[in-house]
Amino acid sequence: MKSIPPPAPSEDTKNTFWNSCPRKLGYFPDSVCPLGKISAETRDAEKGCPWFVNSEQDHYCFWTFIRRVSDKDGFMEPLLQHEMATLLNSSGAKLHASYKEAVEKMKALPEFEDLKNLFGD
Repeated sequence: MKSIPPPAPSEDTKNTFWNSCPRKLGYFPDSVCPLGKISAETRDAEKGCPWFVNSEQDHYCFWTFIRRVSDKDGFMEPLLQHEMATLLNSSGAKLHASYKEAVEKMKALPEFEDLKNLFGD
């Protein structure tokens, strides 16, 4: 995989890869990211990169993974829970517990009141 340089940064690109990369790379990694590998090996994103995935093929980089599995319009097939757990170096049970916790937190937000009314609690 070749290194693909990002477009020139501008005000509207503040949330793009090169601004979120702890190494401040100006390109998608074309070899193993040492910070991502540390996170995958230790199961601790704080010791490496918060954007790691457990995928050597993607150089342990979430953004490289997303780029590989997405089509030109940004669509990607949904992942099964066990596939997500593997990528996040986690268990299905832990992932499910995190999902339930996130849903409970979302239920408390006023922005989701319409959904609660539509689907119930």
